[in-house]
Amino acid sequence: MPASIVEVEPMPLSEALKRLAHGRDGDAWTAVVDEMAEDLHRTACRLTGDPSTADDAVQETLLLLRDRASQFRPLSDDADGDARRWIMRIGINASLKLMRTRHRCAVRDRTHGAAASSADSSVSVEQTVIERENADLLRLALAELPEPVRAAIVLHHLDGVGFKQVAHELRCPVGTAKARVHRGLEAMRGKLAKAGMTMSSSLLVVGIGELPISAGSPMAKVAIYHALISAPRSASLDALPHAIASKGMIMTAKLALIAAAVACIGVAPFMFAQDDGAKAKASGPDAGAAVIPAPAMIADPATYAVIIVPNLPATFGHIDEAMEVIAPGQMPKGMQLNQLAQMVGDPDFANAAHTPSLIVVGAGVPLPSFAMVIPCLKPEIYVTAFSNMGLASKVVGAFAILAQTPDGVATGERAVAGYKELTAAPITSDLRLVIALDRLATTYGPFLQMGVRSMSGPGQGKMLPIVALEVAGFLAMAADISCVQIDLSLTAEALSVDQIIAAKADGALAKALVAPSPARQPTAAARLSNEPGMMSAVGRVPTQALFTYVTALLQRISSQPEAKGLITPELIQAISANSDALSGDFAVRATLSKDCSAMTTDVAWACADATKAEAAFDAILASFTGGDIGGMGLSVDLKKHERTVSGVPINRISYVIDESKVDPQQVETLRAVLRDNEIAFTKTFVLASQDPKGIDALIAGNGPGLATRAQKLFPSGKSGYFDTSLIDIVRTSPNLKSPPPGNALIAAFANLPDGEPVTGAWTTGSGRARIEYRVPLKPIADLVKAFRTLTETAAPAPEPRQF
Repeated sequence: MPASIVEVEPMPLSEALKRLAHGRDGDAWTAVVDEMAEDLHRTACRLTGDPSTADDAVQETLLLLRDRASQFRPLSDDADGDARRWIMRIGINASLKLMRTRHRCAVRDRTHGAAASSADSSVSVEQTVIERENADLLRLALAELPEPVRAAIVLHHLDGVGFKQVAHELRCPVGTAKARVHRGLEAMRGKLAKAGMTMSSSLLVVGIGELPISAGSPMAKVAIYHALISAPRSASLDALPHAIASKGMIMTAKLALIAAAVACIGVAPFMFAQDDGAKAKASGPDAGAAVIPAPAMIADPATYAVIIVPNLPATFGHIDEAMEVIAPGQMPKGMQLNQLAQMVGDPDFANAAHTPSLIVVGAGVPLPSFAMVIPCLKPEIYVTAFSNMGLASKVVGAFAILAQTPDGVATGERAVAGYKELTAAPITSDLRLVIALDRLATTYGPFLQMGVRSMSGPGQGKMLPIVALEVAGFLAMAADISCVQIDLSLTAEALSVDQIIAAKADGALAKALVAPSPARQPTAAARLSNEPGMMSAVGRVPTQALFTYVTALLQRISSQPEAKGLITPELIQAISANSDALSGDFAVRATLSKDCSAMTTDVAWACADATKAEAAFDAILASFTGGDIGGMGLSVDLKKHERTVSGVPINRISYVIDESKVDPQQVETLRAVLRDNEIAFTKTFVLASQDPKGIDALIAGNGPGLATRAQKLFPSGKSGYFDTSLIDIVRTSPNLKSPPPGNALIAAFANLPDGEPVTGAWTTGSGRARIEYRVPLKPIADLVKAFRTLTETAAPAPEPRQF
C-alpha cells in the first residue's frame, strides 16, 4: 500500500466537527466514524438491550451530528475530549429515545408471543418475559432521569468509570458526581416501586451494571463505515425496517436491491456484446438498437432510486411461492403480507388502493433518505399507525408517506408530485427498480473510495491497489450511466430479470454501446467443444468502440495513487493497439475439476489481423514481465513459441510470486488463481487455455462447437448468450478448501445435481445495453437443503444451563 495512504495522521475530533459544520466533508466523517463508532454502539447496546436498535441509534446519532455539528463548543483546553463527551451524550440520548418509542411495541409483541406458546413451555416463556420486562423497566427508569444525572449513572455503573473520571467527563466536582449518582438511584427506586418492582440499592446497582444485551454481535466500526459508504445497497436495508416496519417488504426490497447490485456490478463482461451479424437483418453502424426500449427516468434530481410495486398482495404472493420452493414449511403462506398489514393498522389490507406503491431513496449524507409511498383510501390510518411507533409520516392527498426521518418525508412528497410520471409506463413484472446511477456515484463514490483506502490488515495490503482501481473504474463507468431500470418477476420456478442500462448521451460510454460489424465465418463458438461447464458464453462485441472506451477509462483512473506501476502509458498504448486487431466474435467456457480444486478456462476470439494482435499482446505482457507489478510481489514470465501444434506456435505465460513481498495468507490463493496459460495466434483466431490439451483441441477446432442452453430459451438475434452453474460457483468458494467443516461442505456438495443453470442474453445499441437472465430456484433450494442438513448434523448438543 502506498505510504501516502498508510501514514495519514488521524484527524482530531474537534477539527472533524468543525469541518462538518461547514459542509459534508468525507474525511471528517471518516474521522468521526473511526474514532467513535465502537464506543457509541457499545453504549447503545447496553442502554437498549438490542444490537439492531443500537445500530439504528448509531445511525441516528450520525444524522444528528450532521445537523448539529455547528452547535459544538469546546469547554476547556481539551477540545478533543470535549468533542468526545458531546458526541457520546448525543448518542446516549438517541439510544434512550429509540428505546422509549419502541418499548410499547416490544411489550405487545412479547405478550402475543408468550400467549401463542405451547402449555409445556409456558413456565420458561413466562420467566423469559419477566426477565425482559424487568430489564426494560430499568432502562425506562434510567431514561426518565434528568440528563446530567443519567449521564453520571451510565458512566459509573454501565461503563465502570470511577467517580473522579465521572467528574472529569461531566465537568463537575467529585462530590457533585457522587450526589448525582445517589439521587438518580433513589429516583429510579421510586419509579420502579410504582411499577411493582421493589429493589434494594445494592440489587438496583447490580441490575444496572448487568443490563442484558439481546443475542447478536456488536457492530464494529468497519461494519458501520461500510454501511455508510455503501448506503444505496446496504444501509438502505438497515434503515427500511423502520421506514416500512415490515419484514415482508424488506424481503421485496432486498430482492430488488440485491438484483440491482449484482446486475450493475456484472455489467462489464456483457455490456458491449452485440447482435450476431449472421442473424441480424438490419445493417449499418447501429443495427438492432431499436429492440432496446428506453428505460424510465427519474426527473427529480434529489431522488436516487425508486422501487415500484404494481400490486403489493400479488408480489407477496409470488414471494410466498418462491420461499416454499427454497425452504419448504419455513414460512406460513401470507405471513409477510399480514405483518405489513398489521403494522400499518390495516389487518385485511382493505385500505390500500389498487395502484402502484413506491419505495423511494433520496438525497442525504452520510445516509440517503428513505420513504414508502402507499396510495390509500384513508391514508390517515397508516400515518397514525406509524406515528404511534415514533416514525415520521404524513398524509399527502390520497397517499400515506411513511419514513424514518423528516428528510424521508420530504423525499416521499417529491415522489408523490412525480407519481404519474413514475408509474405511467406499464409494468408486467412484480416490481421495477429504477436507479439514477450517476447521482449515486457522484454522491457516495468518495465515501466508497475512502472506505477501500482505509482498509488495512492481514492478507489485504498487497491486493488493495487492484481493489481500489476496480472501485475507481466502476465509479467512472457509473458516472457515465444516467439510468438503470430492472424488472423482476418471481414464480415458483425462477426469478427473471430484465435490465436496461442507458448511458449519458454525451458520454464516452454511449459511443461504446453500438452495434458491431457483421460476424465472420467460421464463428469462435465452432472452435470449442460442447461439454457442460461452470460458465459458458458466446457472442459479439464492437471491438473498436470497446477498446477506445477502455483506453479512455484507463487514462481517467491512471492518476489514482494506486495506479502507479499498474497502469502505465505503455500498457494503455498496447491495449489501444488491439482496437483494429481483434474482431467482435468470441466464445468462452470455464470448467471446474472434479475435486473442485482448479478451474480451467478456454477462450477463442476472432481476429482481423493476427500479427497486430500478437504484437499488442506481447506489448501488454512486456509492461508486467520481469518486474514487480505495482509493488505487489508478482511478475509475468512469457515464453515465446515454447511448442508447436499443427504448425501453430504456442506461447506459455507463467506468473511468478515473490513470497517475501506477498502476505502469507495470499500465497496459496494466488497460486490457485494464477495458473499458467497457453496462447496461440492463428490466421483468424486468438486461442487460450490453462490446459495443454485444451489449447490443442482449440487449434484442431473439429468438435461440435459450443452451444449454450440460453440460446434455446431466449429469442434469436441477441448479441450473445450465457449459462452459469450456481452449484459450481458455490463449489469454487475458498471456504470449501478449509479444514473441517470445509471438508464436510465439499462432501455435502459433491452429490448435488448440477441442476438448471442461470441463463441469459444481452444486446446493445444507441447508447443502451439490455441484459435478460433467468435464475432457477431449484438449485438454490438444493443448496439451502445441503447447508441445513450439514448444520443440523454437525450442530453440537446444547450445554446444560447453569443456574
